[in-house]
Amino acid sequence: MSEALKDPSLGPDEPHEIDPNIRDHTLKFLYRPLSRFKFDQIGSLVRDEQGNFSASGRPLIQNMNSIIDFTDAHPELLPSNPYTNSEDWYKALVDMHFLQYTFQHDDAVKKNDGEQSVYDAYVGRQLLRNLAADGRLATGLGTQMGKTEDSQYDFRLYSEDLRPSNVLIDANLNVVADLDDQIRARNSWNFEFPFWRFLDPESFGPGNEAADYHARLSLLSEPQRRMMREFVAKKLEESNVRELIDWDTHDAETHLKRFLI
Repeated sequence: MSEALKDPSLGPDEPHEIDPNIRDHTLKFLYRPLSRFKFDQIGSLVRDEQGNFSASGRPLIQNMNSIIDFTDAHPELLPSNPYTNSEDWYKALVDMHFLQYTFQHDDAVKKNDGEQSVYDAYVGRQLLRNLAADGRLATGLGTQMGKTEDSQYDFRLYSEDLRPSNVLIDANLNVVADLDDQIRARNSWNFEFPFWRFLDPESFGPGNEAADYHARLSLLSEPQRRMMREFVAKKLEESNVRELIDWDTHDAETHLKRFLI
């Protein structure tokens, strides 16, 4: 597809740039087929013994690789199965943010902000987790935008590396294959309004321009506030020791569950 989109005045060794004179009709013809793919669950492509493809593998996103590369997190704590609704997938995504910070050592505590940075990180993650637990990430804002709860079962083509050079077309410009796709995901408001303040005005909206976590503490339950203090103390202790831990699966899972309230 990149060949069909590129500026014809460019040489063969020059980086591709889109043709400034390309017709709208051509763009629509190329892009529209990619928007029409629908899948029955969120996951990565798997090919069975009969050669049929389905989105039946575990979802794979860049953040999952980063968690393993840059923290002590055990790989088995990551999602291992596809998801049949977006509500459960959003819960898994939020839990992965907790997973990342729980097992992160380097730069987990910012030098200039100290414990304030840990409080901020915890409160932001916990507020988001509360919204996910209430199902408001999957349906709340989508309903406000004219979408129904059925949309959380409507999964479209998505890839963090989806680009024209990964899409194969034939001589008539028909899309025949996506060569490097990673995941099927919900047709989501996440891609339309990527701003935290749209998630929930009370949790992330105006009124806290100083980004002071104290302004949101009333939105946390008392058990969550108690766990916040324990979590902050643990991260400050780890920042002083800076010791890498070789977790086994059971101990890592137990350690994480302590903080997921």
